[in-house]
Amino acid sequence: MKNLLTITIFIMGFLVAANAQETTIFYQSNAVVANSKDNAKFYVVYQPYVNGLIAYQKFSIDNTLLEKGAILNLSSLAKEGKVSTFYSNGNLKDEIYYESGLESGEKMHYFENGQVNYKIQQTAAGYGKNSAKKSSTKYDYCLNIKGEVILQNGNGKFEEYDLNQQLAQVGEVKNYLPNGLWQGFDNAKLSFIEEYQNGVLLKGQSFGINGTSRNYTKKSSRPEPKGGINSFYSYVESAMQDMIINDDQNLRGDIILNFTVKTSGELKDIKVVKAAQEAKLNTMALEIIKNSPKWKPATQQGEAVEMAFFMPLSMR
Repeated sequence: MKNLLTITIFIMGFLVAANAQETTIFYQSNAVVANSKDNAKFYVVYQPYVNGLIAYQKFSIDNTLLEKGAILNLSSLAKEGKVSTFYSNGNLKDEIYYESGLESGEKMHYFENGQVNYKIQQTAAGYGKNSAKKSSTKYDYCLNIKGEVILQNGNGKFEEYDLNQQLAQVGEVKNYLPNGLWQGFDNAKLSFIEEYQNGVLLKGQSFGINGTSRNYTKKSSRPEPKGGINSFYSYVESAMQDMIINDDQNLRGDIILNFTVKTSGELKDIKVVKAAQEAKLNTMALEIIKNSPKWKPATQQGEAVEMAFFMPLSMR
């Protein structure tokens, strides 16, 4: 009797990385591998770590430690757990917690002299180990550039600075949430104005370098299929069933795909980051995602931006 697979898609849990030997990879930028050490901007040393993760250390070409932490696997390079970054003088810059490649958990940012600038708590919606429907940030503590405590126990004023120690963001905080007026700056020029009430964005306006401006009521949004995620699930299930309708094999397995949603809504860089044992299922999944309808792109302050997306498929 021919089998039809029931596909359950979870935007949750991710794969455990396979064991790997220590290896060094030279990069031009981000995940772009350099074809030689001479044209590389930095290099990363990977080695097996606890809980099946892969530990990494990122160095500049002159061997200065820039970052260290752990990733799920070498296919996705998705960060997991605590990641530390460093200034060129060796002092700690950031301590950030990640879940499946997205910042989710505590973040501590430091001034170059070693003093804490701020401490916040972040939640990434719909990814990793949590089931939050909306991303959020809670502001706990802040020290300004003069060394004064201006935010404590979730009440006061938040100030963030760029690498030139110029003000990058400033706003009022009440009960750990943004409240009142917030402003952002890029090279000392106003880049956005936002108004909050008890953590809810009432309105915002961003300013481009060419004099343009955008109004928005959402700080950011994740990419999503046009017609909604449930409609997309139905498309994937129907397409998979059509592919296996004439196949007598009892195909089943778990797959995790990773792709980037472009600002146009098209999908690119589609790849399998956790393969099913049945190779045919992996090929089917790639083909289905490749031919999927366009998505709504992610947005940041009213502007469409590219964003990576993980899609686990559990086929039974």
